[in-house]
Amino acid sequence: MHAVFYSVPSQLIDKRLRVHVYDDRIEAFLDATRVVTHTRQFGCWDGVRVHCVNYRRVIHPLRRKPQALAGAVYRDGLFPRSEYEAAWATLSTALLCRDACCRMVDLLWLAHGAA
Repeated sequence: MHAVFYSVPSQLIDKRLRVHVYDDRIEAFLDATRVVTHTRQFGCWDGVRVHCVNYRRVIHPLRRKPQALAGAVYRDGLFPRSEYEAAWATLSTALLCRDACCRMVDLLWLAHGAA
């Protein structure tokens, strides 16, 4: 768990959370209230950090600055399913970076609205 980065809602900035780690998930509590649950991820031993980011928490800022997607260190952990990773790989090779970012952010925005 030490090499894994998990996201939490921005309202929890500067709050102290209690985290329960289970075999299949982690749960974070603010006092007695569960505020976030993530599927447990496992880091690599090569020092590369794994990111578990809920795209719903960052889609609004990405809509304002879609090109930030290209350089985001958590980009690969942002996509909700492997199909989105494949779409990004295809878009980033077929289009200019600016266009690929805009289209990928639009896809994530559609997924956000459909959920």
